Amino acid sequence: MVNCLVRLAGRRCSMLMVVVFCLTVSPWCRAADATGQYAAKGVGGVECSKFIDAAQQGGAEALGEYAGFVAGYTSAFNENTAQLFDAWRWQSLDTVMLLLLQRCRQDGSLMFSRVVAELTRYLAQSGLPAKEDLQRVGDEKRGFYLYRSAYEELLAALKRHGYDVDNPYAALMQYRVDNDVRAGKNVHQVLLLRLIGPTAGTGGNTP
Repeated sequence: MVNCLVRLAGRRCSMLMVVVFCLTVSPWCRAADATGQYAAKGVGGVECSKFIDAAQQGGAEALGEYAGFVAGYTSAFNENTAQLFDAWRWQSLDTVMLLLLQRCRQDGSLMFSRVVAELTRYLAQSGLPAKEDLQRVGDEKRGFYLYRSAYEELLAALKRHGYDVDNPYAALMQYRVDNDVRAGKNVHQVLLLRLIGPTAGTGGNTP
């Protein structure tokens, strides 16, 4: 995650921008006191510019603090939101961190906790309402896990694109080749974004 953030801190993350545009037009900050203010702890209380600096410097310890805050916030959000098991239906922590970085680069003066809250609420709109089993896509060396419903969505999307899903991972990799998707370490998440993300099939998620 650290290396990925460092690489992207100084340039546009076009493959993941399709989600972030929604955040620029939606005022999703919940009020805490009468004036809408609340005490954000740890790195949640710093401005986005500090997060950008940490990503550019490549400090594993500093980025770990931000990742810990995001994971903790999301866990608490999951616990305290009715009819929600997981706000991240298929997204990984790496992907969420990259989305946060891109949003922070749009306005470095925003409070990091505010951006985390906005993104979490946005992702929760298509989150997992109840616990599901995990389904592995691919083998132990190259594959990854998805919740059952996301796995079924992926199979359906691949079928719509004309792929044989007897071997879903092979089909996914063929889709990558056919669509010239170049994303390195985060390729699985980029492919999922294109196939089952919020703008899948609209042309808005093309790198």
